[in-house]
Amino acid sequence: MKIAFVHDGLYPYLKGGAERRYYELATRLSSRHEVHYITWRHWGAERSARHGGFTVHGVGSARPFYGDDGKRTIGEAAEFAVRLLPALRERRYDVIDCSATPYLQLYSCWLAARATRTPLVATWHEFWGRHWDAYLPERPAVAQVARRIEAACRRLGDIRVAVSPFTEERLAEGRGGTTARVVGN
Repeated sequence: MKIAFVHDGLYPYLKGGAERRYYELATRLSSRHEVHYITWRHWGAERSARHGGFTVHGVGSARPFYGDDGKRTIGEAAEFAVRLLPALRERRYDVIDCSATPYLQLYSCWLAARATRTPLVATWHEFWGRHWDAYLPERPAVAQVARRIEAACRRLGDIRVAVSPFTEERLAEGRGGTTARVVGN
């Protein structure tokens, strides 16, 4: 199979849980499949490179994830999502696995998957729901928009994967909830 993983971070340049999960999956699957990882260009000037047995494709130079307040920036997520569409359309994949966080990239993957008739796996590392209010108490309007975008994303993907039973439960809660398959780290 020709598999595409999509996330704006890449291990070992960034050391978060999603980055590590995708790195491990890409490394292991590359022994039997053609694996591509679409991300920011964390490794240097080359647009594409070999990394850990799979091919990485950069949509641009890596951007800072966090602002001065220590929180993820909307600008980075939006720019990655916009740059992602052409990158996904230039190659045909048998399946696309997209990190649902940050959410905007999931919309781009969904559009590209529909245009190319490629199955889309949406992998949920977390689902915040009402936690947005506690995360952004000084910006309630932004918290509300984030909650709505996150909730709308729940239905995107032909298959939804939650990395824990806790995340799966959160995805299923409330109006518009959805089920996911739990595939733990």
